[in-house]
Amino acid sequence: MFRSIALFRVCACRFLKPESSDVLKQIRHLHNVLSKPKHDNPGLDCITPPKPTHLTPKISTEELRDAVTEISNYAYHPISSHPLKLMTEVDPAVLVKEKIKLKELPSYYLSLSKFRLSSLVMATSVAGYMMAPGPFDLNVLLATAGGTLLLSAGANTVNQIVEVPYDSEMIRTKGRVLVRELLSTPHALGFAIMTTASGLLLLTYGANPLTGVLGATNLYLYTSVYTPLKRQSILNTWVGSVVGALPPLMGWAASEGVLSPGGYLLAGILFSWQFVHFNSLSWNLRADYKRAGYRMMSVTHPDLCVRTCLRYSASLVLLSTLAPVLGLTSWFFAIDSLPFNLWAVYLGELLL
Repeated sequence: MFRSIALFRVCACRFLKPESSDVLKQIRHLHNVLSKPKHDNPGLDCITPPKPTHLTPKISTEELRDAVTEISNYAYHPISSHPLKLMTEVDPAVLVKEKIKLKELPSYYLSLSKFRLSSLVMATSVAGYMMAPGPFDLNVLLATAGGTLLLSAGANTVNQIVEVPYDSEMIRTKGRVLVRELLSTPHALGFAIMTTASGLLLLTYGANPLTGVLGATNLYLYTSVYTPLKRQSILNTWVGSVVGALPPLMGWAASEGVLSPGGYLLAGILFSWQFVHFNSLSWNLRADYKRAGYRMMSVTHPDLCVRTCLRYSASLVLLSTLAPVLGLTSWFFAIDSLPFNLWAVYLGELLL
């Protein structure tokens, strides 16, 4: 049987029609070709298959016909050859498959949550907490960091659930877990519910209700406004920038319990940075976004994309200068960040 399968693979490489998607049709086609008289298929008599190390050097036409006949008979009558049996016990092969799947779940969850991106979001909330003038409490800090991380993971998962049809059209995203059907949609939805609920509980009861409200607002903006707006209007970039600006404000609120100018300044810096970062990123992905039908500035309004990037690069110079004025940093920060901000402005001007 193993020899027959090997022979069939040799035949398949030479005769199967690549445009056909029906395996049985392919087998029937190959069987018919090999079943014709020799004078109808003169080329078959001179076929010399490849010489793999595990096969004999020469294979005759008759052996090829026999191999295809054996395989095709099984394909035509799978039930008669192998009658169905009622399983009364678990197939060990199924258990092995499930065990492998369980081992891969952590990597699937990390992919759904966009762990590296979520970690950066968490870092901005931690920075907001550390820069606030409120008293330091390790438990509150851990709750803020953990809650932000879980909330971001859940939001990213919901985003991927909604965008499966569009992610499959983009080179950058077609390898995602849900696009490849490595996890089911209900499974991913359960993960999203678990992470978002845990994150909101940590922010509300581990930090304070204000932080929980800010977290819930950010979750709503990202999943219910930004995600659908990406296919409708370029305003999605402004909404997405608000989403990116709220985490440091959440950390500030977790420390002080109120919102003050210092927290708003940190949010403003992150808001401006979103345009510089995303507009530059989307510029190199214009073809991908256009193919998936996303309404990005780089696709629909390329001139506006450049001007917006330049405008917010300039605003970073002003906001960085205000940081020492409000007592958030020393003047060294304003001086140290100035060359980078001016360089971004210069690059923006080159594109005009």
